[in-house]
Amino acid sequence: MMMRTPMTLTVDVAALTVEMSGRYRNRPVSIIGPTTVDKTVLAVRRIVENGAVDEDRVEVEFFVPEGERGMYDVAGMKRMRGEWPHGIKAGILRTTAQVRNNPKTLAPFLASGEMEMTA
Repeated sequence: MMMRTPMTLTVDVAALTVEMSGRYRNRPVSIIGPTTVDKTVLAVRRIVENGAVDEDRVEVEFFVPEGERGMYDVAGMKRMRGEWPHGIKAGILRTTAQVRNNPKTLAPFLASGEMEMTA
């Protein structure tokens, strides 16, 4: 199924984030951890695990510009998902998106019954 218009979703990534630390929360500390970002996706796929479709998550692919590629921790994302089939390949990153974070955007795709939608 083809996407008629670009779809922007809130996707799950492992990236460098800044948290405030210290007694008075006045010391910024950079850590790599799970976070979400809004990205225009190229493909959306249903996740099938053990023969059942995952109703809470979908797999997405999005383009990462050259200047942002160092921001995403591919090794950390591998730990989050348990596997990492492609990583950053030709600027495309594959990760997941939570359905609860994108209910209106994903509603037509989920209602269609399709397993995959590409740009």
